[in-house]
Amino acid sequence: DGTYDPTAPVTREQMVTILYRYAGEPDVTAQQIVFADSDEISEWAVEAVLWAYENKIVQGVGNDMFNPAGDSQRAAAAQIMMNYFTK
Repeated sequence: DGTYDPTAPVTREQMVTILYRYAGEPDVTAQQIVFADSDEISEWAVEAVLWAYENKIVQGVGNDMFNPAGDSQRAAAAQIMMNYFTK
């Protein structure tokens, strides 16, 4: 919504979008999101989620779901960061 709130939790789609932009918005070759809840991913995050999945930075949360609006828990955020920096 354009507001800045440093105390707000970071969602999963925000987390991968931050990393995607940090990486310089690299080209994405995947054309389709494989998650069952892909229709819930915000339009601005689709390319970042494709990139993160394609590069094995992020996986689903079970049952073929990504849970884009779910908070990125500490353990998940740590795993995503480790996957990014060791790829």
